[in-house]
Amino acid sequence: AGAGLSTDAADGGDGGDVVVTAGKAFGGNAVTDIGGDVFVSAGEATSAVGGAVKVLSGFSDATSSGNVEVATAAAGAVGVSGDVLIDTGASTSGDTGMMAVSTGVATQGNSGGAYMTTGDSFYGLTGSVELTTGAATSGDAGDIKLTVGRGDT
Repeated sequence: AGAGLSTDAADGGDGGDVVVTAGKAFGGNAVTDIGGDVFVSAGEATSAVGGAVKVLSGFSDATSSGNVEVATAAAGAVGVSGDVLIDTGASTSGDTGMMAVSTGVATQGNSGGAYMTTGDSFYGLTGSVELTTGAATSGDAGDIKLTVGRGDT
């Protein structure tokens, strides 16, 4: 995408967007006429580590960085919205990857909060929040630890 090169303070040039959209399915079959998928895959390696997939919001010289949003679209009239799945790959002889969700360090402000919330329900049950460690065939299962940081007051 192109750069917004105007430095006009009132309304300088905006950077161009990059939009990738898969094809729409116009067929009438609710089971088989599926919209196209979007796949993003990093490179494989024969001997060393495979390539990474990185999604990074934009930096601002003057104010806030942009958001990174991952969401499913709302459901149609008689469907359910899609799942959001985050998963590390399996491993046959080594450790599997770690999954970490954290907010950044704030030097002179407040650090961001971390929230996990189920949605409201108007005519049904709300979802559960579960924290579960994996089962261990030989050895101990992992712990669940909740720790509060220390403060001055």
